[in-house]
This record gives sequence, C-alpha cells and structure tokens, in this order.
Amino acid sequence: KTKQAASFLNSGLNDRRFWLIDGDNNYWDQTFAINMKGVFLVTKHAAKAMQTLQIGGVIINTASVAGITGSSGPTAYSAAKAGVISFTKNAAIELSSFSIRVNAICPGLIYTPLIAKDDDAKKSVAKIQPLQKKGGADDIANTALFLASDDSAFITDDRLS
Repeated sequence: KTKQAASFLNSGLNDRRFWLIDGDNNYWDQTFAINMKGVFLVTKHAAKAMQTLQIGGVIINTASVAGITGSSGPTAYSAAKAGVISFTKNAAIELSSFSIRVNAICPGLIYTPLIAKDDDAKKSVAKIQPLQKKGGADDIANTALFLASDDSAFITDDRLS
C-alpha cells in the first residue's frame, strides 16, 4: 500500500537485576551497544539506502515506556531507551528533507514467554501502563504496520508535520 521503503528495528536488552550502584560497567556498555548503537547503525544504513532510492521511506524504532517514565526499568535500560526516543526525534528532523519519516514505538509491558515467568514484571504492569491489558506482539506489529503505511504519511517524530 506504500511506495516507500520501510525499516523496523526491534531490539533490546534489559536485565531487571542491574541497578546503578552495583551495576557492572560491561553490562552498561552492552545495554547501550544493543539498545542505542544498534538503532543508530540500522537507521544510518536504512536512511542511506532510502536516500539512494529517492522514494522516501519510513524508519520505526522500538523504544519503551521506560525511556519516558524512567521508573519502569533498571537504569541502563531506561537510559538507553530514552536515548532511542531522543535519537528518533533528531533523526526525524534530519531525514525529513529526504521524505524519510522516523518514529518510535514506546510499548509498556508486552507479554512474551520471558515475561510469563517473571512475577515481578507481571506485578509492575499496574505501575507502568494505564490499560490493564496484556499487551502482545500483535499490538506492536499493528502499530508498526500503521506507521509504515500511507495512512500515517503525516506522522513523524511523534508530531504532525
């Protein structure tokens, strides 16, 4: 339904046992390498390809509500996801002249097999998202499909432009 190229990046590393005072420096670096540098590299190379094609494009990054609230994840994860949000806003502005839209999806708790085993994560859902609904992969996929489609052609950098 769209004549544009699309790139969707979904990666993340979150160890709920990592905390600021006793956190391992290597884990901090690993968290940022996956959650931030990965977003930078995919965005950079996708944008370069889209620019070459000269038909515009859509880049969708996955951040997290933890990057907004700062209270729903360990420090390294929350900081990296906040970085993804800021990076996405700046990339949207920089790439708009090439008709490339850049957006981030910021989900709350998504129920995966990993979460199903984590009682603490399940208990925290009330604190981090208003809808007391079990979010699933389809919820994120449908949001990404909307953002990649022409139906959202006026949306970039989380604002109308």
